[in-house]
Amino acid sequence: MILAAEVEAFLNGELVEFSTLHGLPVAPWMVLNRLAHTDPDALRRLVRDSRSRGDGPATYEPPWAVAERSLTMALLGETLRSGHDVRRVQRQVLVPFELQTIERSRTEPLTVHDVIAGVIDALAEDRRSTES
Repeated sequence: MILAAEVEAFLNGELVEFSTLHGLPVAPWMVLNRLAHTDPDALRRLVRDSRSRGDGPATYEPPWAVAERSLTMALLGETLRSGHDVRRVQRQVLVPFELQTIERSRTEPLTVHDVIAGVIDALAEDRRSTES
């Protein structure tokens, strides 16, 4: 039963929440999960809601949340500049990159920084390849 719930969380872009709720470690590649699978409107809300919290007292955010939001802003900014559809970028760039990163993490240690840099590079490569 828990495996089915974990798979559902993965496919819905909610794997970090699932892991933290169940006391499981958050692997660096998981910061990419929401970005690769969540509805574009939900991604926009994530960025908008984080900006509206900026007026109140500082609150602790786990590193994965900061990385997730940064990657979301990069994706939305890139698609706005290029005119590409978020869903297309998710399907053709982010999901394959997520799967490659999961596989890579099995043989070498990865940091959140590695994942962020890889996503930024993948988005830039996608832009270059579609501009040609």
